[in-house]
Amino acid sequence: MQTNRYPTTVYLSVPEMLRLVQRKGLSACIAGVADRIVREFLRWNEFDKSARVACPSDVGVIELTPRHKPRDGRWPSRSSATVAN
Repeated sequence: MQTNRYPTTVYLSVPEMLRLVQRKGLSACIAGVADRIVREFLRWNEFDKSARVACPSDVGVIELTPRHKPRDGRWPSRSSATVAN
């Protein structure tokens, strides 16, 4: 069985975001985002700082954002990518 080397992109719609905030609470969501920002900035020197690549599509332009592999070498699961786990 082949495993995906990279995480899939999860689209978080407005209705899904509203349900998430209603379930966890606004304070918990904001605190989760703030905590993640702090953790990422503490690892700033580990990131590959390169320009975003623009990729045209039929509906506009998609910006491909470079991403750094985590220290432990494992990409986060879908559940760990949500706000304020």
